[in-house]
Amino acid sequence: MKIYLVGGFVRDKLLKIKSSTDKDWVVVGSSYNKMINLGYKSVGKIFPVFIHPITKEEYALARKEKKIGLGYKGFKCNYSNKISLKDDLYRRDLTINAIAMDCYGNYYDPFKGILDIKNRIIRHVSIYFQDDPLRLIRIARFYSYLFDYKFRINFDTFILMKKIVFNNELVNISPERIWIELKKVLSYKYCFFFFVILNDCNALNIIFPELFFVFNNFKYKFYFYLFFKKVDFFKYNLDLNFVFLCFFFYKTIFSDEYFIYYKFTFNKIRNFCLRFHLPSKYFVLFSRIFFILKDIFFYKKKKKSIFILDIFYKANIFNNLSILFNILKVIDILIKFNFKNKNILIFLQNNLYKIFNLLNNINYYKFINFVNKKNIKKNIYNLRLIKINNFLKKIKIFH
Repeated sequence: MKIYLVGGFVRDKLLKIKSSTDKDWVVVGSSYNKMINLGYKSVGKIFPVFIHPITKEEYALARKEKKIGLGYKGFKCNYSNKISLKDDLYRRDLTINAIAMDCYGNYYDPFKGILDIKNRIIRHVSIYFQDDPLRLIRIARFYSYLFDYKFRINFDTFILMKKIVFNNELVNISPERIWIELKKVLSYKYCFFFFVILNDCNALNIIFPELFFVFNNFKYKFYFYLFFKKVDFFKYNLDLNFVFLCFFFYKTIFSDEYFIYYKFTFNKIRNFCLRFHLPSKYFVLFSRIFFILKDIFFYKKKKKSIFILDIFYKANIFNNLSILFNILKVIDILIKFNFKNKNILIFLQNNLYKIFNLLNNINYYKFINFVNKKNIKKNIYNLRLIKINNFLKKIKIFH
């Protein structure tokens, strides 16, 4: 029995990237019973995958695959102890991911993946690349992940990607699996190019039709590019990164139409969340931030205290402080992009948290004893307005 480290960790090690990829191990010359007897825990429902009893890392038996059905699950696997390391690497998607390393640090590279890393080429291992439609999405993700390293997609590989689209294989990928890839992409600095590659191989309209209009309109595509170029997504949480992406569904938040026809925008985002079976928190967070930005975008000097207090109520900040921090991050980004009514954004950036602390320090229980119990919510609202008005009078800078 021999064990090798394979996949993304080896690729990133060769590129001298501090990898966030979990270590994947392949076991040659073993069997299910041997792994169990050694104390490994079986977790693979389809493939023979095991968890190491101490490190908790994944170990998989070397295997061959044969296409027998549709989609990325339509494979028959052979994982006998006769399967060689080369057999296992041959089934992998890209040469740069088909490199193995033994316990002594020696590399096993039958498909010249190390040379492709040196030459910065993303290339398929074999013609069987096209059997798994998920690989198209993975290549687009790898391209954005490795964009800083000036990788390019091999021409023949790109032809196979277009062939996957032409054969209508993308419809066989489960929404949950696409979402797993998208979550990774939204943490990359150059995630913009993930969507560029999908659009170039005619897959964007199938996988993310909400963004197809943006990528085929020069003006909106340029906004999308600038936004994603300047925003370091890896600094933010997934929930907020999803909101940033939603800013470009249908058109862009920098256009009047985005807020005027907000029902159309909301339908797009609601359908997206339903299609990918996303938890409700994503749509809820976007909704709260959207209505705040809508008020800022069309701000027409309504009473300042009401405008500010509405932000707290619309975003449900009194019940969830994390939303306030997300809003402040959004505001900070929009200031950099000269979002409409920039002076309001700057005021909110400097004072929104101060106002929250001011309102949060009110002894509401003591106040409730002196008001009509039937109008508690209204009276609390009015008390908060008074506090905000007093704050505004003191600073005298909100114009």
